[in-house]
Amino acid sequence: RSMTKPITGTAALMLVEQGSLSLSDPVSKYLSSFDNDKSRMITIGHLITHTGGFSQPGCPKDFEDYGSLREAVDDIGIVGPEVEPGTMYIYSDAGVAVLGAVIAEITGMPVEEFIQKNIFEPLAMTDTFCTLESQPDKQSRIGATYLRMGDQYIKYWDNSKSPLVPYFRASGGVYATAMDYAKFLYMWLNDGKLDSKQFISEHLVSQALQPNGFSNHYGYLWEVDNAFGHGGSDGTIGFAI
Repeated sequence: RSMTKPITGTAALMLVEQGSLSLSDPVSKYLSSFDNDKSRMITIGHLITHTGGFSQPGCPKDFEDYGSLREAVDDIGIVGPEVEPGTMYIYSDAGVAVLGAVIAEITGMPVEEFIQKNIFEPLAMTDTFCTLESQPDKQSRIGATYLRMGDQYIKYWDNSKSPLVPYFRASGGVYATAMDYAKFLYMWLNDGKLDSKQFISEHLVSQALQPNGFSNHYGYLWEVDNAFGHGGSDGTIGFAI
């Protein structure tokens, strides 16, 4: 679920480090569906700080009603935000989905492929993946998910079923073990470096883990306080101190 968001944010910041992307870039520079009066003001910086003006979840339809990430994101851009971009913090899946589509457009590959090659593999996160179809042999190990209704918990998904969303939506969707996710957290805790590889510069790490100016508890797709990390709507959470 939303523990995916810092991973997508990391991918975007890696492109910033490479000079392929700037936080001040308008989304419309990469996605034509945002080149309209409603969405033209939205920048990459807005997406990575949840200040793009989208509600939660912010997609015009349910994500599962679209056939691909780009199809959903184009609809998001056409409909536009509900609040003027850059004026307030509103946590939103839609903004991070858009960020994923921008990453795909810049790199020329699906965002999940970029994440796999540039984050999971270098960090030796061998038990982590973005789409269930890519790892059918691991499906039986995935925990069931439940929804609380009154005093009861109702199981709404288990590993005998197909994923609810048929594509990687960037705001959620990563499957991982606790140990693998700990490797990702440790890289950030270690100033963006693991072994000899610098994933994110120390300066950008520091910037990303500061309150974003609109929320005292959120940075660049990280929940921040005395620690940093992120939770997920299926009851998962991971923080580093």
